[in-house]
Amino acid sequence: MKITVIGTSAGIGLETVNRALQWNHEARSAIPLPDSKGLKCLMGSATEKADLSKALQDSDAVIVALGTGKNMKATTLFSDFASAGAKGK
Repeated sequence: MKITVIGTSAGIGLETVNRALQWNHEARSAIPLPDSKGLKCLMGSATEKADLSKALQDSDAVIVALGTGKNMKATTLFSDFASAGAKGK
């Protein structure tokens, strides 16, 4: 199964990629991880339509693990992501 994980820089997203690879799934991540035959790293932004379209191409499943870490400031990350995804339809 080809899985795209959005939000893989740390925490749940990074662990999701590691687990997917352990279970022999193919995963796409935007951060460099140790070499793995099932991993394809893509650089991009979760709020850019073109980047999302590229990341989602040929995916069987998508897991969104976006977060802001310990940053407690107001953010539009999640609504910007949703808006970019909606434009991709």
